[in-house]
Amino acid sequence: MHELFTSIPDFLNFLGNDKEQKYVFIDEIQRLDSPGLFLKEIFDLNRKIKFIYSGSSQLEIKAKTREHLVGRARIFQINRLSFKEYLDFASPITKMDALQQMLIFGSYPAVAKETDNLEKKLRLRDIYQSYIQKDLTDFLQLDKVDGFNKMLVILANQTGDLLNVHSLSNSLALNRNEIDRYLNILEHTFICSKIYPYYRNYSKEITKTPKLYFLDSGLRNYILNQFQPFKQRQDIGKLFENFYYTELRANDFYNFNKVNFWRTTNQTEIDFIVQTENGVEAIEIKWEKEQAPKSFQTIREYYPEIQTRVVTPRNLQELKSSNFKITDSSLQFSSI
Repeated sequence: MHELFTSIPDFLNFLGNDKEQKYVFIDEIQRLDSPGLFLKEIFDLNRKIKFIYSGSSQLEIKAKTREHLVGRARIFQINRLSFKEYLDFASPITKMDALQQMLIFGSYPAVAKETDNLEKKLRLRDIYQSYIQKDLTDFLQLDKVDGFNKMLVILANQTGDLLNVHSLSNSLALNRNEIDRYLNILEHTFICSKIYPYYRNYSKEITKTPKLYFLDSGLRNYILNQFQPFKQRQDIGKLFENFYYTELRANDFYNFNKVNFWRTTNQTEIDFIVQTENGVEAIEIKWEKEQAPKSFQTIREYYPEIQTRVVTPRNLQELKSSNFKITDSSLQFSSI
């Protein structure tokens, strides 16, 4: 089949000459020599052919297709499983168990399908090692993989915290440009994601320093080798906050909504500010306490129109701020 994608006449002959709409699915498209040019030339023939392509090396796919497919391709980002999807995917499973599995082992479909915890860890190891080998070593030819791995450990410990690039540079003995390059790689390979401050008052609000989250908590826990259950963890609040951020992303399919955080110069903070076509909402994530924080009163002084909400495991029913709902998924449990 590989030869079909080297000759356009042979490819069209293979599909047939009838005028019916055809769909061609290509996985691991980055393994082709010039996939972008091939797809461009087919597209420009104006045939009734739709291509859906995917692959396991995001950076290599972009490198081989971006130049030729501008204005010709629509890109969809397929996130890991959302909470509702996980309930269906790992069924039969209780809501409490699903939350624990997602916080500890993440939400890669292959990991979710495993019923044994050891197999889940092995799957995560395979995913991580494949990522390091394919994207970093083979494609990017990263020569300081040890430094990159050390940075991942620091970032995994600081998920949801303000990202201090200067501190990272000092800790790792790497220059600022190298740190910025590594962070850029993490974002473009969908390992981590940065969010930026929400502000209007430049003198009283933080305006530049971002926060960083991992897009899969299982991968984050693998990096730290921390797979303890809820009761034995000191970082459960961080994990739940990270989980909610990935929920906001997973349920905003077209990436229309904007997610920020809010922090004043005197360190009053709210975890997420979510902007949608319906307005702006301030969301605070709490593992245990359900009462509204004092920061809600403060932010209303700045933005009287803003809506506020506290999210806990008990009231995780609707993610209203992203224009979607998780129906019948309230987590009712009292002891963890």
